[in-house]
Formats: sequence, C-alpha cells, structure tokens
Amino acid sequence: MKTLKQWKTRYCVVMGSHWLVYANQAQAISSGEAPTPVAVYELVGATCVEGDDDGSASKFQLHVVPARKVKCKARSSLERKRWVNAVEDELQIQAKTSEDLARSVKEREEKQAAREAVKTKMHEMKSDARRLSELLGEAMQSARDDSDYESDSNEEMLDDAEGGGGPTLQRYPSTAAACNPQYTCDYYEDDGYCGLTD
Repeated sequence: MKTLKQWKTRYCVVMGSHWLVYANQAQAISSGEAPTPVAVYELVGATCVEGDDDGSASKFQLHVVPARKVKCKARSSLERKRWVNAVEDELQIQAKTSEDLARSVKEREEKQAAREAVKTKMHEMKSDARRLSELLGEAMQSARDDSDYESDSNEEMLDDAEGGGGPTLQRYPSTAAACNPQYTCDYYEDDGYCGLTD
C-alpha cells in the first residue's frame, strides 16, 4: 500500500537566488552564528498552483536547479502571494546584478583592449619613426659622401687644368704691343683688323 505524503512544517528564508529551509523558527531568524539549513535550493522561479480543492488557494511550487519542483503550502492565499512575489523580486534583483556585473566586465575588457591597441599603435609609431630617422640619416650621410666626392673630383680637374700633367700651349705675341707697353691695341669688329696705335 502506497504511503500518503504528509506536509511538514518548515521555516524558509529567501536569500538572493537561494531558498533556505530550516527545521524551526529560531534557526530561521537567528542573528548569531548562522545555523545549518535543512535544505538549500537554487531558485529559478515560483508559480502558484491552481486547483479545485480547498487547499489549492495557498499552494505554490518552486522551480529549482536542476529542473526540479518543490511543492509548498502557505498558511493563506495572501501569504502565498507574498512568497511568490518575494522569490520573483529576488530573482529580478539577481538578474540585474548579474547583468550589471557582465556589462562592467565587458566594459573593462573593452577598455583594456583599447589601451592595449593604443600601446601597440604607439609602439608601431615609435618603430616607424626610428626607422625613418635611420633612413633619413643614411640618406644625409650618402648625400654628404657624394658632395665630398664631387668636391675632390673638381679639385683634381682644376689641378690638371692648371698645369699638372697636360701639354702647355705656347703663346706668341701677335704684335710688338705685347712686349712694349707704349702700344695699345684697337680692335675693329667689322673686319677683325687689329691695328697698333701709340
């Protein structure tokens, strides 16, 4: 013969998303060292139980993890409503807290990622600036070397032109005016004639 289940009086406390069950009222309201509860359930939700029997107006059930239902019975329909509302309010608070925490973590991760991106960009810019500075220095050094080479070449060409190793052309005076300072030359551009005058 199947034994009928009997209701047991327990004193419960809603704490966050948990339903704590105590054996007596003294433990449930104790302000000292927290006593060990008889049972602890992780809440998912609470719903009222509808029925035609006399006690259905005060019955409700808890949806707990993992996928279980815990049947409860309040002392009145008003008390049942208070329990269900308390569970729903606590779950909403927990959901909002979790959402705020997740958003805060995400924002922190985004800020950290942004800081890392800025650090990386700054490092790249410094590396680029250093590389460009080195290239500019090499270009300036190359330009100075080319300038020194051209200056040396010009000096060598000048030395050769002024009588280094090439043949020297002998110059002859076209007239006696070249030897005698008392004469001056008059040039006639029309026929190229060069005459002498005192």
